[in-house]
Formats: sequence, structure tokens, C-alpha cells
Amino acid sequence: MTEPEQDLGSVSLIQGTSDGLIRNQARLEALYRYGILDTDPEPQFDRIVRLAARHFGMPMALTSLIDADRQWFKARIGIQDTQTPLDNSICAVTIQQPGTLVIPDAQLDPRFRLYNAVTGDPHVRFYAGSPLITPDGHKLGTLCVLDCRPRSFTAEDRVDMEDFAALVMDEFSLRRAVDELSHLALNDPLTGLPNRMHQRQHLSQAMRRAEQAGERVVLALLDLNGFKGVNDTLGHAAGDALLVQVGQRLRETLATSDLVARLGGDEFTVVLTDLRSPHGAEVAMKRVQQAFTQPFVVAGQSVHVNWSIGMAVFPDDTVEQEHLLRLADQAMYTAKRARDGRPHWNRRPNPV
Repeated sequence: MTEPEQDLGSVSLIQGTSDGLIRNQARLEALYRYGILDTDPEPQFDRIVRLAARHFGMPMALTSLIDADRQWFKARIGIQDTQTPLDNSICAVTIQQPGTLVIPDAQLDPRFRLYNAVTGDPHVRFYAGSPLITPDGHKLGTLCVLDCRPRSFTAEDRVDMEDFAALVMDEFSLRRAVDELSHLALNDPLTGLPNRMHQRQHLSQAMRRAEQAGERVVLALLDLNGFKGVNDTLGHAAGDALLVQVGQRLRETLATSDLVARLGGDEFTVVLTDLRSPHGAEVAMKRVQQAFTQPFVVAGQSVHVNWSIGMAVFPDDTVEQEHLLRLADQAMYTAKRARDGRPHWNRRPNPV
């Protein structure tokens, strides 16, 4: 038996694109927190749409996310497009009404009969979509199935459809949890900078890319001079605040392609890439020193920061990561003993 259409009253998609629900800031922020828009296909989502299409005997199925001005498909079967404008999105209407939306024949429905997907490819006649709802009630998009001929949909089918949509949300939540755990494992909890493990992974990848491109990688180890005095005189909370500000200034000073990491305590590291010559690294470190001539303010006190900096070059000094780390560390301690305020190389590199 054919289910009756949901009564949307005066709701239309043209109205919906400017409606508060679609562009509601809390809904959009919830969508963006999942970090899934514009990501590559992933088997767990492809599997769900494939199973949904098979279960309902439909040639098309989608996992659709509703952004502020488009719908984007995380997974799809039977559809070529990866996104469409909202003014032709049935899914955007779905999230504006309660429950599952069923359209037995879109050509007979005055709300949708002029939509591009109905009048042209893929010639949608039947549509059933259930919203993807976060635990706090935000509708991110839909899981939907479609056919190019009219169909019926039972009450049991609706329940199954909502179960498939719940499976998609479970995968979204799992994916987000894994990303958060990965972030915690690879980033320093105080400064938010990459940690030692993250730095080692990045350095290894940078060395492989540089070897293929015939470029150099410069590893710089930076140690704050006199940091213990800040903790002793202003307290550990002030010391933590200083480390956070130091990390932020380092990130702002260096190129976005350069990795800034905190190894622990008052020791930081920078991985400088895309270098044909170590001269670029010298310029970068001079920028760092210049940026740190300006004092920080912590606990109401002005605090000046200067560095001991040690540098080593791949592949000039070594092709082994652990050896490169040791050489930069040795150069940093040479700089600390010299107290001359300039970066020290493991050995003076050839400028060309």
C-alpha cells in the first residue's frame, strides 16, 4: 500500500535555502565539526548506500550532506554528480520536516516536478529519505534511495530507512572519535602544536619527498633560554601561558608548509622543507629571532624570550632520521654554551 505524502504545507525548496534551518549556524557548526565535507570516498559509507539500494531494490542511493549553499554526496550509487545546488535538492526539503520523506512519484508532486533531477537526468520519480540526526538533534543531511519509476513504500520500509540513516550517523560519530583520538595522540595538549611523535612522522615523510625531488630538509631544534626563571619567579601557570604564546608566535612567523612542534618542556622544533639550499633556512631562523625581539606579557609581567638554536641538514649531514635529530641536538647545545644569540649548524652548510 502506498504511504501518503508528508504534508509540507507551504514549504518549498526555494524558501528552504533562505530558511533558518538550512543556514542555522548551530546546524552548520555541527556539520563542520564532523570534518567530513569534501573528503574522499570511504568504504564504510559506500557499503551502507550499496546495502540500502539492494535492500529496497533501488538503482540509486545517496548519503547527502546539506551545506549552506549546496548538497554534497559522501557516498552514492547510480549517480554521477558529487554535489548539486540547493535549489534542486529534495534532501534539503527532507531535513526541514519531521521524519522520513517519501515521494511516490515526483512527476505528480507539485513541489518537485520541475526539479532538474526530475525533468532531466537521472529522471527521479520515486524518492525516500531519512535525515541524519546528531545526538543533539541537528540534521546534517539524509540517507536516501531513488528510482526512475514510481514506487510505493510501506511503514516497515520507513523504519528500515531510518535504521540505515542511523548506521550512517554511527559511522560519522566513530570517524569523528577516531580523528579526535588521533589528534590527541599526535598533538601537545598545552600548546596544540604537533608533539614529538607527530614531528617524527612528518620529518620522515619530508625526507622521503625531498629525496625524490632533489631538495633539502632542515631540522632546527630551539630551546628557550632562562625559562626556568619564569617558572620560579612567576609560577608554573605563567610558564604554561608563555609556552602557549611562544608556540603561537612560531606558527605565525614561519611558512605554513613548515612544521612547528613542541618536543616537551621548553624545547621546540621546526622542520623546514621545499629547500634547494640551506640559505632559506637561515632566512627563516632570522625571521624567528626578529619576531622574538618583542616581549610577551604573562601574569602582568613583560617577559623577553631568546633561543638557543641548533640546525642540521638532510641529506648533507646525514640521510638517517635519528642521526639528523642527534646532530641538531648537538648543535643546539653548542649554541647554548656559546650564548652568542645566533643559530648554530651541525656544520656550516654549502650555500648552493
